Amino acid sequence: MKRNSISAILSCIVLLISSFCFAACDKNSEALFIETNNDVLVGHNGEKYEFLANEGILYYNGKISFEGCVKDETPTFNHLGVEFKNGVYSIDGDSDKNILIRYSNSEWFSAYRKASLPEFDFCVDNCNKFEYIPLYQNNNTGLNNTSDNVITNKAEIIEFLSDVRNQDNPKEAGLYDLVSDKDGKLINCYRCGTIVGHFEEEPYLLVCMSVTSYNDLAYSVSISNEEYVLPSEWFHRFCKNT
Repeated sequence: MKRNSISAILSCIVLLISSFCFAACDKNSEALFIETNNDVLVGHNGEKYEFLANEGILYYNGKISFEGCVKDETPTFNHLGVEFKNGVYSIDGDSDKNILIRYSNSEWFSAYRKASLPEFDFCVDNCNKFEYIPLYQNNNTGLNNTSDNVITNKAEIIEFLSDVRNQDNPKEAGLYDLVSDKDGKLINCYRCGTIVGHFEEEPYLLVCMSVTSYNDLAYSVSISNEEYVLPSEWFHRFCKNT
């Protein structure tokens, strides 16, 4: 076989492999998103979505459905031997698709929001509801939606945040002494649940404040990466029926 023929065959093989690898993105070109250099995703219909926050700052509530790939991004990525699908997802139930969830070569997601919407303040002070989710019920928000363990009154939300922020961090308050053995190791110190904050403007987005138990004798809560003692009266206020 002539060298030119071999080269032509190899070129065809390369093209076929390339076509196969990017089929997930290109089989529906209208579903492609384009990423600009200022953290904006532009959909095929021209709708712009601005980067909002990464996982850890915000979480989403519900299941997600694939919307499309980002142009020039590989279709999948491998994490610990498992293949994951890169791309942009909508949240089931969000018919207006105000929020998009993006996975890009990482198991951690990023949240984007329609640029045409009014500015959204996602700090905990802007939440309109707090509810406590025990560790064994995490990722199932709404299971404890009773008046005994959900705070929806704005005045009570303000009181809760103010009271907690006036507390010491757990180490300064001596909570570690409740769980430290003679060698300084922490015993029976564990995350027992999460206080979840909801937003009226964006019901599919959440903030999560992890709650730690110190031998079931005292508790702390993490708010915006700061750890505070969680007064026992607030802890019991949240978990009466859990």
